[in-house]
Amino acid sequence: MKKLELKDICGYLPYELKVIRNGFVGELLSIKKDSTITCSCSDWFENIGDNNPYKPILRPLSDLYKPIIHHGEEIVPIVELAKIAGFKDCTNAMRPNRHGEYFALSDEGHFKFAYLSKDCAFAAQIGVMILQTAKNQYQLFDYLHELKIDYRGLIDAGLAISVHDLEFNPYN
Repeated sequence: MKKLELKDICGYLPYELKVIRNGFVGELLSIKKDSTITCSCSDWFENIGDNNPYKPILRPLSDLYKPIIHHGEEIVPIVELAKIAGFKDCTNAMRPNRHGEYFALSDEGHFKFAYLSKDCAFAAQIGVMILQTAKNQYQLFDYLHELKIDYRGLIDAGLAISVHDLEFNPYN
């Protein structure tokens, strides 16, 4: 089984990433130069290593097309991502197809923008069903990090916990 590495969580760090250990939820505070990770909660503050397993708390990729609460406002992530990519008329979302592609649709129901999980990339429609890489890829991935969406498959690999597996969502 893959081991959780700094590269798996570093993008989430500026956005108050929560972690869980033995039922306690805390915020990831810092990472030292030697890559030791320090966490805190009201009941614990310690270096986390192989002997003290912790898991980041993330939203599953399937939350891309579902309403979530972000900064006290209900949003649909794929629709907000489409807006970042320049598609202001996208107001609807479609669940993933069999290839793991998530879509944002225009007001008329036409596909405009997608997240392609197989390719780990965002795509935009130009013309009739011609795809190109969407603009602002780095901003799109920054927004995935801000929303704590698990696009790296950490939950499925057992390296992170889904917010839906907890009694309360620490990000609401």
